[in-house]
Amino acid sequence: MLHLLGIDPGVSGAIAYICRGDDGRVTQIEIIDLPTVSIDFGTLLDTNYLHRQLEDRLPRSRFNQILIEEPLSVKQLKTSATAIKTSLVNLGRLQVVLEGFTGKQDWQTVTPSTWKKSLGLSKDKRESLMMARRIFGCNGLLKYKKDHDRAEALLLTEYAYRQLVAAA
Repeated sequence: MLHLLGIDPGVSGAIAYICRGDDGRVTQIEIIDLPTVSIDFGTLLDTNYLHRQLEDRLPRSRFNQILIEEPLSVKQLKTSATAIKTSLVNLGRLQVVLEGFTGKQDWQTVTPSTWKKSLGLSKDKRESLMMARRIFGCNGLLKYKKDHDRAEALLLTEYAYRQLVAAA
């Protein structure tokens, strides 16, 4: 069994959990939208609620891979200092929750351009939605255009799976 987490860490991001059997078939899918709270200087990840969601919805298994999409690219460094600070603070908060839940500190990060190129995707979020629907068949979880962050979290698990299979 392979237990994979794919994480799109944006403010409207998501965590996707996929379990694959020994034959490679997906046996379980869980998607958790990243919960947020508004504060004076922006929107922060609600770590208490996220931790409860992880505890309630994901198994306490040994994760084969945890893959987080890098939240900032060089192009985004032109973004406001407050937005960058909030993004980095949220990433740190997310990592602390993940570390507490999984007991792992050795997750990997990947740039959007790397994993999307590997899967044959462009920057177009609709492509991500269509591919995730095709691969995972979870149209109920990916009904709306706004579900592109969920789709990308799922596709991060697909990228991780292909990397693990290629390495084997």
